[in-house]
Amino acid sequence: MNSVIDLGWHQTEEGQGALAHLRDPITGAPKRIFGILEKPSIPPSFNQVKYKLGIIGKSGVGKTALVCLLSNQREFATSSQIPPGETPGVRVTTVYWPAKINKSQIYLFQLELWDSGETATRKYNHILPVVRQNTSVFVYVFSFTDKSSYDDIESQLVRRSNTPGCAIVIGTKYGLQSDVQVTQADVARLETKFKVSVLRLLYHQSGQQKSGNPNEAAFALNFICDQLYAYSQDNPKDDQQKSKA
Repeated sequence: MNSVIDLGWHQTEEGQGALAHLRDPITGAPKRIFGILEKPSIPPSFNQVKYKLGIIGKSGVGKTALVCLLSNQREFATSSQIPPGETPGVRVTTVYWPAKINKSQIYLFQLELWDSGETATRKYNHILPVVRQNTSVFVYVFSFTDKSSYDDIESQLVRRSNTPGCAIVIGTKYGLQSDVQVTQADVARLETKFKVSVLRLLYHQSGQQKSGNPNEAAFALNFICDQLYAYSQDNPKDDQQKSKA
């Protein structure tokens, strides 16, 4: 992937300084998620952009675990606060992430992650329109251990081929060789056919990282923000109307 985002910037002194604005003032722990009335205190030199992301995928592929990974809620992901099974309705999580673009400008991305359960979406007609409203960015999630979830995403991409908007594709549970059902050839074909880049994530469905790589969440956030920035540059009018509404 030819990225305009400096993928290692968050580990530099400048990047750590930017991330300090997102830390809990009491514990010092990373805090990428804020309440409805909360916003991080950042320097005026930061460019701020806002996107609404609709997360699409079959039940059990790890959509909620993805949200927990991106928002640094791994403990929350395994607690009793999340009911067992899929998301019963719609859960909206706001995540902030700073990134340096073209080695010059610092952007603070505000990501609204809209996660809905497959059963609830089919049962209640109002859920899918709410998720799609003012959404120009869809995150399509499949599992490397479930070929049917991959086929579903391919069908989704075929249906939206003539629809404006940004498509981000993420494959979860990557590297579980004993259970793999989606091959690298499958992924390559999807990338070529729909001109997308597929992000491969190693985390377990519980939200815990399989490989012990502490940078997996940062890499995923940089990947997503890079795709969003590229989309906004190619579609400035659509981006202003839908992503920054």
